[in-house]
Amino acid sequence: MRPAGRYGFSRREGKKEASVKTLLKANHILGKVENFILAAAILCITALMICNTIGRTMLHSSIHATEELCAILILVVTFIGLSNAARNGRHIIMTAIYDKLPHRAKRISNILTNFLLCVLLLWITCLSFQYTVNVYTYKRITTVLAIPVYLSAGIIPVGCVLGVIQYFITMLLSITDRETIYIGSEKAEEPPVDEQVERLLQAEQAESPEGGEAL
Repeated sequence: MRPAGRYGFSRREGKKEASVKTLLKANHILGKVENFILAAAILCITALMICNTIGRTMLHSSIHATEELCAILILVVTFIGLSNAARNGRHIIMTAIYDKLPHRAKRISNILTNFLLCVLLLWITCLSFQYTVNVYTYKRITTVLAIPVYLSAGIIPVGCVLGVIQYFITMLLSITDRETIYIGSEKAEEPPVDEQVERLLQAEQAESPEGGEAL
C-alpha cells in the first residue's frame, strides 16, 4: 500500500491534498472576516443601546433609528453567526446514542448529518432568496432611515450560503480523514471523558514505568 497523507490521500493524490489545504486556508481567512463582522456588529448594537438609553433618560430624546439599526445588526449576528457556530462546532449536539457508536458508525453518521444540513440550508437559501427578490420588486424601505428592505433581507441567504460552505467542508474533512471525526470545519471531535482519563493515565505510566510498577 502507498503511504497516505494527512487527509487520507496517497502520494499520487497529492494535488487533491494540496487542494484541501488551500480550501482550509481560504476558510480560515473567511473565518477571520466573519469574526470581525460579528465583533463589529455586537459592538455597534451595544453602543447604540447605551447611547439611546442615556439620551432617553438624561436628555429626554432618544435616537429614532436605533430600533431599525439594531434589527439589521441582529440579522447580521444571527446569520453570520450561523456560519461561525458551524465552523467551531458550537451548535447543540445530541450525543446520547452517538457516543455509544463505534468509530466507523460515528464517521458515517457525521457525514450523513452534514450532508442533510447542507441540503436543508440550500433549501432555506432558495426560499430566502425568493423572499429577497420579492421585497426588491415591491421597493420597500424602512420607516426612519429609508434603507431598502431587500438589503437587510439579503443577509439571510448570504448567511445560509456561508453555513452551507462550513457544513460541506466539515463533511469533506470527515470523508478524507478516516482517523478523525470533525464536528466543525475547524474543530475535531474530542474523545469521551473516560477515554481522555484512560489516555492520561497511560501517558503517565509510560513516562514513569518504575512508579507504575510500584503502584
